Amino acid sequence: MDDFLKEINVSVFREWILNQDFAFCHMKRIQNNIVLETKYGIGHVNFYDDCIIELNVENKNTQELDFFIHFQMNNLHHAVGLLMEMKECLETLRQHQKLKVLLSCSSGLTTGFFADKLQEAADLLNKDYLFDAVAYSELFDKGKDYDMILLAPQVSYMLSKVEDVFKDKLVFALSSTLFGKYDVSNTFLFIENHFSHAKEKETNEQRPLTIKQQLIHHGQILCLAFLITDNQVRLVSRLYDDGNTILEDYEIFKNKISVNDITDMIDYILLLHPHIDIISISLPGVIYNGVLTLKSYGLIRYEIQSHLEKKYRQKIVINNDVNTLVMGYYAAQDEYKSISLLFQAKIGGGGGVGHIHNGHLIKGRHNIAGEIQYLPISLSENYEQIRKTPEGALEWTAKYCMAITSMVAPEAIIIYNRLVTSPDSVIAEMKKYLPEEYIPDIIKIESLKEYVLLGCIILGLKESYRQ
Repeated sequence: MDDFLKEINVSVFREWILNQDFAFCHMKRIQNNIVLETKYGIGHVNFYDDCIIELNVENKNTQELDFFIHFQMNNLHHAVGLLMEMKECLETLRQHQKLKVLLSCSSGLTTGFFADKLQEAADLLNKDYLFDAVAYSELFDKGKDYDMILLAPQVSYMLSKVEDVFKDKLVFALSSTLFGKYDVSNTFLFIENHFSHAKEKETNEQRPLTIKQQLIHHGQILCLAFLITDNQVRLVSRLYDDGNTILEDYEIFKNKISVNDITDMIDYILLLHPHIDIISISLPGVIYNGVLTLKSYGLIRYEIQSHLEKKYRQKIVINNDVNTLVMGYYAAQDEYKSISLLFQAKIGGGGGVGHIHNGHLIKGRHNIAGEIQYLPISLSENYEQIRKTPEGALEWTAKYCMAITSMVAPEAIIIYNRLVTSPDSVIAEMKKYLPEEYIPDIIKIESLKEYVLLGCIILGLKESYRQ
């Protein structure tokens, strides 16, 4: 589309939005931009030079962005689709305005009764609370969807473990006085007092890491990677120049990501930096939405690669997330020559392993090295259930670490699993079955962004120069 048509479509898009009847929000125009505001969120449609449009949604409760994307107008239908996603995000905030409180005890029965009494009183008093209850065995699978978690006295000894897993939640133990008497009134006071003094959310984001490996000389390389969390998908990007200086560091936050979001991001960065040589992308084994919803990673990988190669002149390199992560970790250190990385992206979700031996990434025949769903451990009857609790996750992690050790014997195994709070606990579990001298170093990482972006550089360079 030429620039003249783009400008016309931008004007049409702006006027189309202003003529919509969005009854759920208040809409106003501020100069050339548009604001959509509800009681619980505020959305911005900002228009910039070169037909660049920014859509974002801020959660008024957390003051954080729940939705953010830049794109250049190329297709009016696509722009309207993104606006509808933004609208859906605003409506979701409206629907989830209540403080969501999850109670947990051993079986969920006593807390279930207490939750019913609390909900009945909240409805009667018109309080913005939503109460639910769950057995402790389901807490770690369900807790991600709540703002506050309250533990009954019989499981209060697990408080520190629950806090370690849910670092971004308010987690407390109910006293025997409150719980034993089902004291609704004072429980409300407890919730209100602690919520009004809510702790700041912790962040494990790292500063950009230094590459400690020797790199092939290169021009500008654009790295893109998906980071899937329990409630959101982030598409992160970073543009490096030939001296590995960061030129751009940009993210998209959405509930789902499509191929169009990848091309929107690439188009936006190419507009600012047209001399990029390589585009290196890290894709997870399972991605949300339409064509990107998949179990067979390889097929979709090549469909995306073919699509991008037809659209762009740059060399396109695509790898899976676990291989990219292990390569990034390897590149950021110089202590180990052989490492493995055991990765579980979401609580209760599946996992994968990446291996590097003497500096070489092991992909194997058909690229299935590290596909741990085919190991006998994964075929156990209780496999799905044990991944959902810290105790089960410890068993899951230790058994896979033993399998990795017996097959490739790396110097270190890097683990990313939110339910495993201490690498020492994994080592202690492995000692039950393996001689101590066989056990590799076990290292836990908390953040993924820096490692996956470094991995994109290394694999992008290796595979593009191999072509």
